[in-house]
Amino acid sequence: MTQDIPVPFDSEFQSPIPDIWRNTIVQIVEAFKDKDFARLRTIPNVELIDIKYAAEIAKNIDHYGAHLVSLPEESWDSSVCFYQGKHNGNHFWVAIVDLFTEEESPSDLIINLRIYKHDDHYTYEIIDIYVP
Repeated sequence: MTQDIPVPFDSEFQSPIPDIWRNTIVQIVEAFKDKDFARLRTIPNVELIDIKYAAEIAKNIDHYGAHLVSLPEESWDSSVCFYQGKHNGNHFWVAIVDLFTEEESPSDLIINLRIYKHDDHYTYEIIDIYVP
């Protein structure tokens, strides 16, 4: 069910994750779930991430002691983004997405992303996966 959640431009409030970003975020989580870090380089508009750094991020999941599952629809109920203003002339947001595991649903893990608006598209920078 699509709710048509728009991209927020109000820096005073946190907002739900916009619909337009969700497919890319799902693909990013799938790559970490499958431990296929090379796939991260093939997802359109995801900023280049060093494979070694992606593997280090995945160690946080291993240390947590659980196995990621595909991002369920209910993840969007608690995940949020924050409009940060402009950086290098582009609007940008921080997105915090709750992750789910086989052992827990939901888990304490989150993925932290920065999302930048360019003229005709968004780019996604993977910051980390961790327990806040």
